[in-house]
Amino acid sequence: MVADLPDGGGKSLRDLTLDAGADAQVYRALLHLMRKGELRCIAHEIINPQSIVIRTDC
Repeated sequence: MVADLPDGGGKSLRDLTLDAGADAQVYRALLHLMRKGELRCIAHEIINPQSIVIRTDC
């Protein structure tokens, strides 16, 4: 799901969660990827389901 993001393209945490199964475990996994540095928000903001994230290798 995260690997499917286009280079430089982002998607909201909510949309990624729904694409992957729509449960709390998926959302926590996405937050874990953010802590590991594999995903990041495109804007400096408080992280919430509407936050747009991108891969850091872009």
